Amino acid sequence: MKHARITATLMLAAMLAAALSSCGGEAADTPANTAAPADPADNTVQTENVETEDLSMKDNLPEKDFGGYEYRIITRNEAWFHGAWVTEETDGEAINDAIYTRNSMVGERFNAVFSEQLTGVDKVRNVILSGDDAYDQVNTRCSISWSWAEEGLYLSLAELPYLDLSKGYWDRSLNSDLSVGGTSYFAVGASNITGYDYTHALAFNKELVKNNDLPDLYDLVKSGKWTMDTFGSVIKDISADMNGDGIMDGEDRYGYLSQAKAVLPCMWIGAEVLSVNRDKDGLPTFTMPSDTRFQSVFEKVYEVTWDTGAWFKNASVNNADDLLLSMFQENRGLFYDTTFFYMATLRGMDADFGIIPFPKFDDAQKDYHSRVEGCELSGIPITVSDPERTSILMEALASASASTVTKAYYDITLKGKSTRDEASAEMLDIIFENRIFDLGDTIWCDDLRDGVFRDMFSKNDRNIASKFASMQTKMDGKIAKSLDAFASVGK
Repeated sequence: MKHARITATLMLAAMLAAALSSCGGEAADTPANTAAPADPADNTVQTENVETEDLSMKDNLPEKDFGGYEYRIITRNEAWFHGAWVTEETDGEAINDAIYTRNSMVGERFNAVFSEQLTGVDKVRNVILSGDDAYDQVNTRCSISWSWAEEGLYLSLAELPYLDLSKGYWDRSLNSDLSVGGTSYFAVGASNITGYDYTHALAFNKELVKNNDLPDLYDLVKSGKWTMDTFGSVIKDISADMNGDGIMDGEDRYGYLSQAKAVLPCMWIGAEVLSVNRDKDGLPTFTMPSDTRFQSVFEKVYEVTWDTGAWFKNASVNNADDLLLSMFQENRGLFYDTTFFYMATLRGMDADFGIIPFPKFDDAQKDYHSRVEGCELSGIPITVSDPERTSILMEALASASASTVTKAYYDITLKGKSTRDEASAEMLDIIFENRIFDLGDTIWCDDLRDGVFRDMFSKNDRNIASKFASMQTKMDGKIAKSLDAFASVGK
């Protein structure tokens, strides 16, 4: 078990002074809790426009001295995302050092320290159920977090008086996607970089673009012409039997490399549709069978992938797909669907590569949208004895992260290491600007994404209408059960 402690006295005074001036810390006479999303029924992504000295990036927290209080965090820090919230020392690695700096800034400001434990989810749940005030913040898999909120193990964020989700260091769109009828139990923002780790994008091989006389992909994106039809026209003639054995397999070249489970959700989210929507009260609802746009997107995806022979069918369902990675690195794939956590694996690639968002459905669609394949969610246990203190430290971690952790991840790790040209770095802004968290792709992924669509796409099964009745019955039941659980919370 990891148990790390950070103290502010270990930081250089100059670093602290500069950092504190950048994140703000003006006192407020009264709390300004705006934890619930402004419009929970709105399924569109809200775009933040952050400028220099933007007040939305400065918190409004009061001056407090918590007397060396230890803020206790539970974290699931696995090998496929950046889950750590506490680091023991600086080591020259950008994200590690930024976390250290962030915690030291907040610790100095409020006279607090931060500790982190890795432990099994069953133990954490049992401790909360026992009523023991053992944790201040729990970060765990989105589906587990959702089920614990259904059980009433987490406070509503409205009970945290100084948490202000309207601020620019919180992700307004993702938090709205995760709300239930206007009530939020989780917060995703600058302090939680797993939301960036799990964001999907298309890496493309510049050598194949040049050799096949393809159009400038960056220009297509910036002009708004990067649509599913354009994507199809670009990939349709790339596939080739490279070894001449008459069999198209992993030894050959393809226009599009992606796992079967990822193709449809990446495309439908890019096309601005969801598998689970919201009703007028902001409650989840399953309307896919009557959603004509969803059906049009569904048909178009098969048309541009299976019908052109551009997609490589791979049986693997692991997120770390070594075969797809090696094919792309060896110039046997024009496009490669990957998340940003795995983008670092492309650094050793000889050929130049770029990064662009998934295509829009058509020219009429205004914005590009990016799929977030789940992420770790931060919840506050109902056993917390001082919600005000928790809200102040949680808010402070988020506001300080904007100038430290997020900056290190975004500007240094991504723009400085993973991308190889300025245009790709510009694409990152477009990709991260409009991110979507689809409940049917995350919370209920076993029922929809993996339970239905993964197998359908891998088998070239297009008969979606035949599955609508069973899907409707199942999802109506799942959603009703979930909403009943949330309705009973606190009663």
